[in-house]
Amino acid sequence: MGGDGAYMKVLVVNSKSPRHSTGGAEFSSAQIATDIARLGHDVVFASLAEAGSAPADIIQDGVRYTEVVSHAPLLDRRSLRGPARIVRRLRREWHSSLSSFGVSNGKQVRELFDRERPDLVITNMLRGWSTSVWREAARRRVPVVHVIREYDLICPRALVHDGQPCRNQHIVCRLRVAGARRMGRNVVAWGVSEAVLVEHQKRGVFSTSPVRAFYPRIDVSSSATTERDLSFGFLGRASWEKGLDILAQAAALAGITVHVGAPLTGSLLARAEHYPDSFELHGQVEAQAFLRRLGVLVVPSVWQEPLGRIVLEAAAVGTPVIISDVPGLIEAAKASGAAWMSFRQGDSADLARVLDDARRGAARWRTSSAPHPPGDAQLLITDARERVPNPPTRSRGSIDSGVGT
Repeated sequence: MGGDGAYMKVLVVNSKSPRHSTGGAEFSSAQIATDIARLGHDVVFASLAEAGSAPADIIQDGVRYTEVVSHAPLLDRRSLRGPARIVRRLRREWHSSLSSFGVSNGKQVRELFDRERPDLVITNMLRGWSTSVWREAARRRVPVVHVIREYDLICPRALVHDGQPCRNQHIVCRLRVAGARRMGRNVVAWGVSEAVLVEHQKRGVFSTSPVRAFYPRIDVSSSATTERDLSFGFLGRASWEKGLDILAQAAALAGITVHVGAPLTGSLLARAEHYPDSFELHGQVEAQAFLRRLGVLVVPSVWQEPLGRIVLEAAAVGTPVIISDVPGLIEAAKASGAAWMSFRQGDSADLARVLDDARRGAARWRTSSAPHPPGDAQLLITDARERVPNPPTRSRGSIDSGVGT
C-alpha cells in the first residue's frame, strides 16, 4: 500500500458499474477503484447484473469489473399482470422497508466474499444489494468503508415526499434508519459531501464518524477549446428531481431559452413541447465540451442533492453556476471554487429573477478563496487499516487470471 509494503485485496461495491451507467456516482466509485489500483492493490469492482446471467469480467485501468446476479425485487422489470404483479409489488415494499437490515442477496454476497476474499470492502450505492455486504464483512472481520452517495439508507424517496422536501420520517424511513444504525455500527463513513453525512448523523446513522467529505477528482481535457456560444444550459439526467419543470417555468418568466444536454427521453420531449420557448434540446452530449460552450450552467434540483458532481465539472472549465440552495449544491460550489449564485429551492419566480440578473449582467457572483482538494484514496485506505490490528500482507498474484475481456 503506497510505500508501506502492505498489499491488500480491495472489494469496491456499487449498484451499477460505468459499463451500464454514466452517472456521477458510478463514475466517482470507479475513480476510487482506479486510484486504489494505482497504489498497487488488487481491486475488484462488484456491481449488480440486471439480466438472468452476469457477463464475463473485464479489466480496465487495473480494476477487475465483475457483476452479481441480484435477487432483489427492485430489479425485477418483467411485465406481469394479475396476482403475480401484486406479489411483486408486495415484495418490493417489503424489501424497501427492510433493505437496511441486510435482508436480500445474502447467498450472492457470501459467494462473492468466498470468491474474492477481500481484506477491505468499500461500499458506495447499496440499492439492490442491501446491507448484506456489511453483514458478511462483519462476520468475516473485514473492515468496511462506506462512501455515502445517496439517502437510500434513511429514506427510499431521497428525502422528497409528494414533490416537496420531506421533513418528517415515515414508517419506512424509521425502519431504514433503525437498520442502518444497527448494521453500520462498525462501518467507517465518508460523505461525498459533509452535508450528506450530516443528514445521516442527524438520524443517528454513522454518528461516531468524523464529518468529512471525499470529493471527486475532475480531470480536465487540456486539448479542448472554450467557445461560449450558448447563454444558459442544463446538463445531466432529465428526471423530475433535477428540477426541469421549475427551470422551464423560470425560463418562460425570464424570457430566455435554456440549452439542455440530456438524453431525449419521452418525459423530456413532453416538457419541451409543453414549454416550447424555454428549452432547446441537444440530446446526449459530451459533458466537458458542452460545459465549455455555456455562459452559465443552471442546476435547479428540487431534491436534496448529496453533492452535485456537475457543479465541480463546471467549475473545472470555468463555467459559472446558478444552483438551488440545497446544502449539497452549496457545498459543491464552495469546495470547487466555482463562481455561483443560488435561488430558493423549488421557487421558479426566484430562479427567474436570478436568470434575469445574469442575462442583464447584473449578477453578483460568489466565489470561494480556494477549491478543496479531491478525496485521497491513500488516506481512505490508511484510515480503514487503522481498524485492523494485524493487517494482512499478500503475495502479488496476477489479477488477469481467468478473467474474460
